[in-house]
Amino acid sequence: MAFAAARSEELRTGLEDVRALLDKPRKPAEVRARLGSSSDARESVSAAIYSALAQPTFQEAIRFAVRLGGDTDTVAAMSGAISGARHGANSIPRRWLDSLEEGDRGRSHVEQLAARLAPPAHNGNREPIARPDRGSSYSRNPRPSHAPFPFDRAPDAHRFIAERRNIGKVVLVP
Repeated sequence: MAFAAARSEELRTGLEDVRALLDKPRKPAEVRARLGSSSDARESVSAAIYSALAQPTFQEAIRFAVRLGGDTDTVAAMSGAISGARHGANSIPRRWLDSLEEGDRGRSHVEQLAARLAPPAHNGNREPIARPDRGSSYSRNPRPSHAPFPFDRAPDAHRFIAERRNIGKVVLVP
């Protein structure tokens, strides 16, 4: 759990505040007053975690993070990473993906990096693991439906985080 992994008292305090705020729905102004939303790590990390855990969908988490004000791009980016791991890449609105730019370091580049970070999950026979909701762990769909983020291809986000990134103790689980 993130509380045990927090190395500074300041971050632990921020995470305790997140936990206290998760007891009921809150307005962005109330959350910002308690957590902050600046570029300070204690504030931005706490605000991002709250936004991701308090909102039921990826889209709502990002919108809430932006409505907090302050360092919106940082907080929304971190909230998006957490929400993506929580809800899967299919939860990202298609229109948001379609608006991503191409170029030297654009969408295709990011998709290739993601594929290299987390190859498809396999069973012991090196066969793709069947996924009832998406067919198999390989994307065999001829039309691109989403960016192949690594957490979407792992059997589950928590296992991916623990095995691939060795940070399983840093994730808050609602």
